[in-house]
Amino acid sequence: MLYLIGAGIGESDISIGSIEACRSASKVYYEKYTSLISESKVRLISDRIGKELVELPRSSLEEESSKIIKEAKDADIAIILSGDPMIATTHKILFIGAKKEGVKVKIGHSSSILTAAMGESGLDFYRFGKVATISRWTDSYKPVSFYESIAANQSNNLHTLLLLDYEPEAGSSMQLTEALRILLEAENHYGKGLIHPGTKMFAMVNLGAEKQQKLYASMSELEKSNIEKGPACIIIPAKLSDIEEEAVSSMFY
Repeated sequence: MLYLIGAGIGESDISIGSIEACRSASKVYYEKYTSLISESKVRLISDRIGKELVELPRSSLEEESSKIIKEAKDADIAIILSGDPMIATTHKILFIGAKKEGVKVKIGHSSSILTAAMGESGLDFYRFGKVATISRWTDSYKPVSFYESIAANQSNNLHTLLLLDYEPEAGSSMQLTEALRILLEAENHYGKGLIHPGTKMFAMVNLGAEKQQKLYASMSELEKSNIEKGPACIIIPAKLSDIEEEAVSSMFY
């Protein structure tokens, strides 16, 4: 059996059922390649299940995932990851590979940045359109196609949740200032007038943690903000409904 266990976005969001699965497993891994899982959370989970957690490097999750699947054929193996297990493509591929090999897979769901961001914003979840990611630029790779999702959502009066590219080595998403710069570059490329210094948006970092931060301000104000590092996202809202206006006012002012 292969257990994919979500550790959520808070310090203790792992369910009782998932704790029991880890206690009975022959080996318990954790990974922080797809998203941050803090050392304090690793220690907390380790204490609760009564055994050490073994870190999985990126290669074991991708190129060498067959080794994990082979282990799970003969024993109960658990992998603990941040957020909810089936959000990241990496985990879906592992799930598919295990099922193809006849290995049973059990999912331990938990909180996710997707639902937390929608809830913490005060916006109605059914008014969100396509989710997109702002990827980090390199000299040879400068994607701006996420702007098309923003444009399509805005045309349908839907909000856009933008996830910021995560850096496993830094244990953080890209800096907010970098994401805002790329947003402006995307606007320059498409020229639809959707993004400008006065555009109001939500910026959220470390949701679920004690040091979580969330701001609702214009782009120019966000550029000057002193926001911490960590897993982050941006929401570009469509026109707010009356209830959303009240909720946002209550949660941000």
